[in-house]
Order: sequence, then structure tokens, then C-alpha cells
Amino acid sequence: MAERLAEELETSVGDAVGYQVRFTSEVSADTDIKLMTDGILLAEIQRDPQLKKYSAIIIDEAHERSLNIDVILGYLRRLLPSVQT
Repeated sequence: MAERLAEELETSVGDAVGYQVRFTSEVSADTDIKLMTDGILLAEIQRDPQLKKYSAIIIDEAHERSLNIDVILGYLRRLLPSVQT
């Protein structure tokens, strides 16, 4: 997915578009779009409970329903009122 998105944006993976999965990370200080697994997002929440380094979060495949996705959606639902201005 990151490769396709980077191609569409005429950049390379690890520059404006990056990804992180278990044991592999292709991101840099210049990364604007980061694709990640639900497990990685849960780890991000532990490190940064307000998810301040993200301006938007898109959850894909949420219809597949897993405990991780349910926890993330519930967490984001509670977090959203505190970040809206």
C-alpha cells in the first residue's frame, strides 16, 4: 500500500510516505503519511496518549472487527472531544 501511495505521489517509500510493521520501519523526519498496523498504533498510543504527532488517523478494514480495532476505536472516540477546538 505504501509503495502504491508513494508512486501516486511521485516520491519514494521512506520519504513523504512511510510505513511501520512489526520489526520493519520505513519512515523519516520527512514522512507526511505513515501507514501502520493496528498493533503499531496501539504502541503509539502507549507512547503518546494524545497522539499529538498525528493530524489525521484513518482506520481501514475496521469492519473485520478484532479486539485491537475495537480498543482503538473506543480510545479514539474518547480522545476526540479533548482535541477538538
